[in-house]
Amino acid sequence: GDSSTHSDSMLRNVSNKKASIWSGFHQKPIKDRINLLKRLYPTLDGDIFLKGSLTPAQADMMVENCVGKIELPLGLGLNFLINGKEYVVPMALEEPSVIAAASSVAKFVSERGGGFKVHTTAPVMASQIVFIGVNYSNAKYLVDMNSQKIVDFCNSHCRVMVSYGGGCRGVRTKKIYELQTEDESRDVMVVELLIDVQESMGMNLCNTLAERC
Repeated sequence: GDSSTHSDSMLRNVSNKKASIWSGFHQKPIKDRINLLKRLYPTLDGDIFLKGSLTPAQADMMVENCVGKIELPLGLGLNFLINGKEYVVPMALEEPSVIAAASSVAKFVSERGGGFKVHTTAPVMASQIVFIGVNYSNAKYLVDMNSQKIVDFCNSHCRVMVSYGGGCRGVRTKKIYELQTEDESRDVMVVELLIDVQESMGMNLCNTLAERC
């Protein structure tokens, strides 16, 4: 009714105001684009966009066998309305038209669909250990009975991650399938360590904990 019409009107006003801010942004020189960002975000260090690149020493600290560095253009995805809040999304890539297309779609969605609605899950990864030829019921019982010991063991080997609020959160088992032999059936079981990796990629940590278990 009236409330729905009022909400739609407010959304159009917000979208129109946002559109006026970024109107012609792609036609401006880089210096003018940065000046606009400084006006919108007064605490922003705009100069870092032009001089912010890795030194050879920094690059060498980040990867093995470093021989140099490659720089990419940094552009802005515009018109993003995410969970009711406007965002400018930095995108570092080399391919033309991607940022323009993303900005165009974001504008369409924000004006006609109310923007993007998103949520995240906890940063928990599953590190898998596979057991072949076991009795699943017996093996699951042993894992369940010792789950806290397994969690404590894992956390004793990732103290830095634990200090950041992450670490092993639990253990679970899965029966994959049965192996038929002449004498009896045996199962293939997966034991999963549930690792909270916080802000890290987590792959190396998950592999390390599975190997140590």
